[in-house]
Amino acid sequence: MNAGINDLVIDLDVIASRLSGEPLHGWDRTKWLNAALWQRNNMLGSLSKARKHNAAWLIVSEPKARHRQWWVDTMKPKQVIVLEVDERQCMANAANDGDRDLSEVDRIATQWWANYQRRVGDVRISG
Repeated sequence: MNAGINDLVIDLDVIASRLSGEPLHGWDRTKWLNAALWQRNNMLGSLSKARKHNAAWLIVSEPKARHRQWWVDTMKPKQVIVLEVDERQCMANAANDGDRDLSEVDRIATQWWANYQRRVGDVRISG
């Protein structure tokens, strides 16, 4: 990631993991999703106030172009970076994490690619 030391990174998995004390990719969504979304949305809302950070990075795993466009229209980011990581590389990365259910990662990666649409204006990085 390109985030600097004084940048704010808003990542739902990180937020939920901190709230729950559970692994980064292993938190219980039925138990922690609402609290994590509430915290994430508060962080997003804080961006309209005086800045304590040089930049903010919002991490969203969104395959659909129209949904990424909603974030663009709502947040007015300088850019949207899409990591076009193929399923094989995604699985290799997940295997290195140690806290991933690989069958779930495979299901999610397959579903993401089945729904993925490129959007004009996105900066795409292949992986």
